Amino acid sequence: MQRPPVLTLMAGLSLLYGVLGLYTAVTVASQGLAGGQVAVIALISALFIVFGVGAWRLQAWGWLAGVLGHAINIAATLLAVITQPQGILQGLVSILLSVVVILYLNSEPVKRAFSREQTTSG
Repeated sequence: MQRPPVLTLMAGLSLLYGVLGLYTAVTVASQGLAGGQVAVIALISALFIVFGVGAWRLQAWGWLAGVLGHAINIAATLLAVITQPQGILQGLVSILLSVVVILYLNSEPVKRAFSREQTTSG
């Protein structure tokens, strides 16, 4: 099955976002500022990279990484907004985007695209 065009865009953007996030995490950690936030950024970024590759190849593990990465992003952003209210607008945009991505990944055409590829390549 052909990859839906929006999923192709999401795969590329997720790879870019994941690589930039890992770069940020490594840069911050190298300055001695490593902590829980850096670890969460690194985890989410790694999941976005896995999602990008998996979405490009329409692998079921990519779908799972996308849902997990965005769910963790929602939880981490909610926590950040509660503890640092000055970033509320940016946090709300991030949460909204993650909700939209999770809803899209759970749409019937996208779930069908991931499952068909898995059964033909398995």
